[in-house]
Amino acid sequence: MKKCLIALFMFVTVWGCTSEATQEIQWIYGLSKSLKLAQEENKPLMVDFYADWCIWCKRLDRRTYRHSGVIELSSNFVCVKIDTDKNPRYVRRYSIRGLPTIIFLKPNGEIIERVLGYRDGKTLTEIMSKVIKKNDKTQ
Repeated sequence: MKKCLIALFMFVTVWGCTSEATQEIQWIYGLSKSLKLAQEENKPLMVDFYADWCIWCKRLDRRTYRHSGVIELSSNFVCVKIDTDKNPRYVRRYSIRGLPTIIFLKPNGEIIERVLGYRDGKTLTEIMSKVIKKNDKTQ
């Protein structure tokens, strides 16, 4: 009986960790294919401009993008990551002045909302909800 309880406990522990670990934002790296996908799926884009050296960008990845509300709402967007060091044309195109910057775009590429700097999960969830409502009104 004791072995069964231990085995059950281990199964539940491993299963719980595995299911939580698979819940994450599905990022696409590259804007042109993301815009096409957004048009096909009629979803707005959430574009994260980042750099490997940016401490606050890393904090967004470690904390904000792991927030359950952010993960849940991310399914309403085509989520894109753009490395500013490797994609200077997008930095110029969208006038990126600091990092991190998150830009929300309509499927046609028009800017809905711009967020400069780090935001916690609760705040980003509120912003994402607002963007979803704005996008729904314009369609």
